[in-house]
Formats: sequence, structure tokens, C-alpha cells
Amino acid sequence: MPSSIAIFDLDRVLVRGGSGRVIASMARQSGLVSRELPNSDVFYSLIDAFGDNIVVMAAARQLPLVFKGKQKSAVQFGASLVAPDLSPWVQEYAAKEIADHKAAGRGLVLATAMPAEIARPIANKLGFTAVIATEFGVDDDGKFSGEINGNFVWADGKRAAIENYASENDIDLKTSWMYSDSRNDIAVMELVGNPIAVNPDQRLERHARERSWTIVRFEDANAGDSLIPDRAEAQRIAFKVLRPEMLPFADFEFVGLDCVDPNTAAILVAEAKNSFDYVALALTVAAIGRPVGFVRNEDLVEDLVGSLANGEMQVATGAPWDTVIAAAKVSGAAVYAVRVTGSDAVWPRDKPLPAIWNLRNPPAVTCEVTGPLDLKFRSASADAARIESATA
Repeated sequence: MPSSIAIFDLDRVLVRGGSGRVIASMARQSGLVSRELPNSDVFYSLIDAFGDNIVVMAAARQLPLVFKGKQKSAVQFGASLVAPDLSPWVQEYAAKEIADHKAAGRGLVLATAMPAEIARPIANKLGFTAVIATEFGVDDDGKFSGEINGNFVWADGKRAAIENYASENDIDLKTSWMYSDSRNDIAVMELVGNPIAVNPDQRLERHARERSWTIVRFEDANAGDSLIPDRAEAQRIAFKVLRPEMLPFADFEFVGLDCVDPNTAAILVAEAKNSFDYVALALTVAAIGRPVGFVRNEDLVEDLVGSLANGEMQVATGAPWDTVIAAAKVSGAAVYAVRVTGSDAVWPRDKPLPAIWNLRNPPAVTCEVTGPLDLKFRSASADAARIESATA
């Protein structure tokens, strides 16, 4: 067992774009799901554009319920039979890095939030020595239980999973490598001695420059028009297709979109009660039509201020309001509240998927934007109470 490893994220790092379509195809062919979701191509395009943000991951956390009751051995066998060879998708310079690490005797590890049963056969075909992926619970009958066993391998969960793997396999992370494009992996990249920011998003690039991390572009010089566009431009393209009519199982109404000034820095705050609230929030953001970033608990005030200064609207769902308030004070950004009602009827909390075939009488879902909120910037707790009241 090598003492150091090279850890690769999958989407937009190891392969061009996202792997959502491939994963969905594997899920169908291996018997995990029985049919394609309506307009699913739209969702895969959005994942390609937005990456692994909180909206996408909220849906991914529902996957254990989709697996529930399936025989683990049958899914593993089916996935191994239909796993595609993604080698043609591997970015040119990623392939070179892989070859260099192999020559140096380092282990190759694929780290991804996708289900381990799907990740392992893909990693095997790519020549990786290990996989760190989300493991789903199994009951005494060998069937998936509908729960996650261990960490959901994303953000802090990915960091914990990598730390566990390193401890169990005597890996020296300080002599190891980590390749990622996403600010959500900053905590993981800080574990290793050689963090590499690949086609980084805005926040990761700023973080990497501040810490003198290596920044590279894993792009095929001969790919021409197939290169991944700028993330903000990719979002603008996605906004053109993310329309409420693409989700006919819910009857959407948007209120107050015009209150968001398109020419000033803005922060949207919301409280998501269920998974479909994130979908409704994504539709609201698309209707506003500005490039966005999603605030995480670990973000610093200067991170948000920098993104706001670069023209990126920030979206905070349940994040520490103190950070949002401080960023608004420093940047002068207006803070708007988004309130979603009616979503429980579309996606009840105990269901693995929304009621997507309810097309005759779709529930009404209202997405209301209010503000700018009258924050006083004298008492953080008082301003936090104002936000909570506006989003309740």
C-alpha cells in the first residue's frame, strides 16, 4: 500500500462536464430505477452548469430512499455489467497527471458523493486503486435500508471520509495530492500537502491564490467548442431552460421578482423546509437571471464580499445569519427574503421522489421574494430575527 495518494474529484476535474447522464443510465440499466424522470435532461444540464452546490446535493441526499428495498448484490452486479468506460471523457492533462502519479507509485483515489455501488465499477475501468463514495445502509436481508452508512461524501462529509480512509490505510496526507474544481472541497484540500485547483470556481480560485496553491486548467487543447464555458455564462445558458413549465407536476407562481435590483449587490435568504423548496429556490434564481453562488456555513465574510464585488448574487439557506449580515454591511448588498409555500404537497418529506406523475391537478407552489430587508446593522441578533421573520 503506497504511503501517499492522489485524490481526484470526478465532475469537471477528471472528466469534462458532469456525469449525471451516465449515472442515470447506469441506474436504469442496473435495475435501480424503472423509468426516466420527466425532463431529466434539463436537470443534468443544470448539474453541469452549477456543479455540486447545496441545491443539487439536497436532491442527492434523497437517493438512499430511491435505493430502499433493492437487493445490494443485484445492484452491484448490474452496475458492474453496464458501467461505461469514461476514458474518452478524461481531460487531457488529467490523464497526464494520472500517469505521473502511477509512475511515482502513488495510489489513485476517486472521491465522489455518488453511490459507491455505481462509483466503484466506473473507477475500476479508469484504473483507480480505491474509491471514497457514499455508502448506503443495508439491512439483514441484504437490501438497501434507505439510510446512509457513514458520511455523505460531500463538503465536510468528504473531508471526514478521506481522513478515515487515510487513518485506516496508513496514508500520509501531507505528501498526497487533491484535485478539485469546487469551493466545497476547500476543507478537504487543506488536508493534503499538494492541493490542486482545477478549472476552479470563483471562490476556490480566490482561496487558492491567497494560499499560493497550484491552479491548473485540465482542458484538451484540441477540444475547441467542447470546452466548459465560464461558470457564470454556463448558468445564464441554464437559466434559459430552467422554467416552471418543465415541472408540470407543480403549478408555480412567482411574486416580487421585480424587487431585486439587477444593478446592485444582492443576497437572497431562505429557509428550506423540504427537498422541493430547493427546487423552487433554483427556479426563483433562474427567473431573476443573475449569476449566483451558494453560501455555506464555513464561508468567511471576505469570501462573500469578494463574490458580491465580482457581480455574483449570493443565496443563503439556513447559513449563519451573522456572516450574511456582516457581508451585507461591508459590501452594501441588499438582502432579500424568499418564502416558498405549498411545496410539501409536491414532495412530502417521507417520499424518495416528488409526485412527478400528478399532472392533472398539480399543487400550487408560491415563490415570494420580499425586500430589501430593513437591517439596522446595530445588533446582529436583532437583524437575524428580522431575517428569520421574513423567511418563516
